[in-house]
Amino acid sequence: MSVATSTAIGLGIAAATTATGAYVASKASNNATAATTNATGEALDFSKQQYADLQARLAPYNAAGQTASQRMSALLAQSPYARQAAPPAAAAPPQQPGPAAPPPGAQVVTLRAPDGSTKQFQQGDPAIAQATAAGAQAVG
Repeated sequence: MSVATSTAIGLGIAAATTATGAYVASKASNNATAATTNATGEALDFSKQQYADLQARLAPYNAAGQTASQRMSALLAQSPYARQAAPPAAAAPPQQPGPAAPPPGAQVVTLRAPDGSTKQFQQGDPAIAQATAAGAQAVG
């Protein structure tokens, strides 16, 4: 056998070995890709199952919270889950405490205070003396 023949056989064996190695590496890569895809799908399915299980376990608490929220809204006379709260109602001016109005048919005295306001008192009420001392005058 000549040197050229030996070299050609050696190169052929090297080429065949390289081609076989490339084929084996390609198959291994495809198998690894398939295994990774399979594992990712299984992990996704497991995560979905965990989420569904958590939702099922939290459902009673979620329902209780919604019921409480609806009850609070009803107590506040608002629709449930209202997006805007009603503006606060204007507060009524504070009432000054004072004697009750005289009963119908009673003798009354009407006094005008220095600020111009008028008020009726039942005849003989001790508040008449206090009001006149403060500057109130009888009207009519």
